[in-house]
Amino acid sequence: TTFPGKVNYGLQFTNLGRFTILPGGFPIIINGNVIGGIGISGGTSEQDEKIGLDSIAYFKSKTNLQVKTNF
Repeated sequence: TTFPGKVNYGLQFTNLGRFTILPGGFPIIINGNVIGGIGISGGTSEQDEKIGLDSIAYFKSKTNLQVKTNF
């Protein structure tokens, strides 16, 4: 559950309740196309988000691909 002032708070109240708040999921976008994604769970929202962003940065550093990392 996300609390007021935290990442994605309030999303659960949109779209007739069809969203679940699970921070830590990120698309992998190359040349404007979503080619996959990464999902992290188990820590706090902030920890999951940091691990996800660090993972994408690592992937980007190990390939010659231009991966979008600013979400």
